[in-house]
Amino acid sequence: TLRGGVPGGDQLLFVACERNAPNASDSETLAWAMEASTGEIRASYTLELPEVSDVPGAFYRVAGVASLPDTDDLVVLFGFWSLSTGNRILLGRIRPPIGRPGAPAVARLRPTTVLAIDRDDTSCLDNFEAVFVQRSIGGAFTVHLLSDDNFNEGPQRQRTLFLS
Repeated sequence: TLRGGVPGGDQLLFVACERNAPNASDSETLAWAMEASTGEIRASYTLELPEVSDVPGAFYRVAGVASLPDTDDLVVLFGFWSLSTGNRILLGRIRPPIGRPGAPAVARLRPTTVLAIDRDDTSCLDNFEAVFVQRSIGGAFTVHLLSDDNFNEGPQRQRTLFLS
């Protein structure tokens, strides 16, 4: 996701791994902020993954990231699926510190949960993999989520959905 508002007006790209590396902790993953024009890393992060409350040892995965307009914050879309729980999504908010050129920041990010949805909350829940946030009338934010069907036509058929 492109993120503005950084001193000097730099446009930054925030990149996060969906899951951590093999043989590493399931409770966190890696992320970076880099200059969009040069690819220079301005920060490296350890991003804490939220634990799935009723599935011991399970953690959400990163599905998407979007900038929160007119702020230095990002919204992280987390997803989880199991046969017993179905799809679940969680939106978290983070404010990643950014280092100066040549002196990247290193930080641990702990998302604040702003929304959690599971199959008991709506029938319009699927494998959401994209998030976009825009400022609405009156200054509130509207969050848009997009799923895809992954060309899945079996008994556990996925759907392409747009949810706001």
